[in-house]
Amino acid sequence: MASQAAVLVPVLYYFGAVYASAWYGYFGIDSKTLGYSVSDFVRRSMAPTFWPVILGMVGLLVLLAARHVPMMIARRTHNELRALRIWYVLMSGSGVVLLAVAPLIRVFGVPPWFPLNNYLMPGSIVAGSILLGYATTLRSDRPDLWRTRQPQRGRLRPRRRESPQSSAVVVMIALFTLGLAGAIWIVGNFAAEKGLDDARNLAENRFPNVPSTVVWSVEGLGLLGPDVEATPVDIPGEKYRYYYAGLRLLDQTADAYILIPQKWEARRDRVFIVPRADTIRIDLDATHNN
Repeated sequence: MASQAAVLVPVLYYFGAVYASAWYGYFGIDSKTLGYSVSDFVRRSMAPTFWPVILGMVGLLVLLAARHVPMMIARRTHNELRALRIWYVLMSGSGVVLLAVAPLIRVFGVPPWFPLNNYLMPGSIVAGSILLGYATTLRSDRPDLWRTRQPQRGRLRPRRRESPQSSAVVVMIALFTLGLAGAIWIVGNFAAEKGLDDARNLAENRFPNVPSTVVWSVEGLGLLGPDVEATPVDIPGEKYRYYYAGLRLLDQTADAYILIPQKWEARRDRVFIVPRADTIRIDLDATHNN
């Protein structure tokens, strides 16, 4: 259990960090400067990994269910062994071609207008690994797929080779590692796209369900933006001397509040990072968030 967590947590941390980097990057913030912990990034990985995991599990079940279909079809032909050989050549050849596509894409690139261009390289790696893995399994399950000729009398017998089962295990481990790397690559690209889309949709919809915020401060904070009201407080004996309205609480960390003007526009307005301190008070009004 501990070994599984040791592998899973870094992967989820990576997805969460990619998602947060894209989400905050839309607002012009470097997520690395916010001091998020590992658990914070793992928590943020839930949004970009939910659908890829669901689709991946469904695809895996389909592949496992369809694993014996070629064998069943081959048994209904006049020459089962020949049909399996043709299937093996098709699977292994297609797998090699798909794996060869990845470096070609790396060298020559993909036109920007091509659909899903960010997923072609990792997708070809995953698909090629699956096809070669299936061909390796078929070869391992049917040792008679390619019969070797018996040595003629009087000739020395060839030296005993390594067991086909052990060779298949090594190949399957290599293909699994390659396919897993491609799958992580795909989910990472999806996490980056989802983070950017979520941030863009939030801003275009004028920050629904993001509470309005009032900031009270002992000293001036210089929070300036569209419709941000900065009002001095002249009441005798009042601790806080400045009042800022027209803001929303975009997010918060253990050390700071991330505030944004209510009429914030991308590439025009700033985002404010206000530290948590005894000299600053934040009041939230979730009933006026539109």
